[in-house]
Amino acid sequence: MRLSTHRPDGSPSDVLVWAYAFTPLVYLLALAIFNSSIPPRFITLLSSLILLIWDARNLNKWMHGLAVSGGDWIFIVLFPPVYVFRRAKIVEGKRWYFYTWVMCFVLSLVGAWLIA
Repeated sequence: MRLSTHRPDGSPSDVLVWAYAFTPLVYLLALAIFNSSIPPRFITLLSSLILLIWDARNLNKWMHGLAVSGGDWIFIVLFPPVYVFRRAKIVEGKRWYFYTWVMCFVLSLVGAWLIA
């Protein structure tokens, strides 16, 4: 099975941003496996950046470079949830992946506190 980053009509799929929504749980899983704070943070940060940059590039291809401008790249690197929230506005979609990310982030904080 191949990961499709575009819908049949050519618009970008939400697969990558949905995968990003669950990255806080990746942190929790990495924390449980490595039992240290540095590698899990690195793994989560790296996976988040890869997914969001991939998504932003797909969005730019679809909108011919109009979707993600110079200032938006700062949001991707420094404030990924802000990019996800703004992305929903760009594609005129629902913000469920943003709300899912918030829920997973809170769960990861509670889980990290319980593991520690």
